[in-house]
Amino acid sequence: MKHQLQAIAPDLWEKLQKATGNQLLFAVVAAGYFALRHTDLHGAEIDSVLCCLEYNKPMDQEALDRAVRLAEQFDKEHQQRQREHKPDLARLAFRRSRAATAVYLAVQGTTAGSAAQCLYEAHAAGDDLEGLKGAVLSYLETDF
Repeated sequence: MKHQLQAIAPDLWEKLQKATGNQLLFAVVAAGYFALRHTDLHGAEIDSVLCCLEYNKPMDQEALDRAVRLAEQFDKEHQQRQREHKPDLARLAFRRSRAATAVYLAVQGTTAGSAAQCLYEAHAAGDDLEGLKGAVLSYLETDF
């Protein structure tokens, strides 16, 4: 069965399969920042998760838990806005939920499969596949 990212971006999927651990790390960090930027979802706790990954610092468990709670909160808001027939607000909540999930998954991004899931969530958050590719491909093509 194809992974969702493989179905929409086979070129990106192929590069993930060949990537080193450092390439995967920097790609998921870039995908996380991409997702946050495209949804205006910022805050010290969620930004600190990516910062810790990027600079190889100890992970703050509370910040990681906050990313999970944010994803859950925006999932609930998405469902509520759908019930209220507010499609614009529902879409924004959906995209923010995907962004928070991408940040959480960035921490899990030590394998090609987990990195692919992070990138897929970042794509869902930003709704800009070419922009996501631009954000991560240079990291997947650089020797670290």
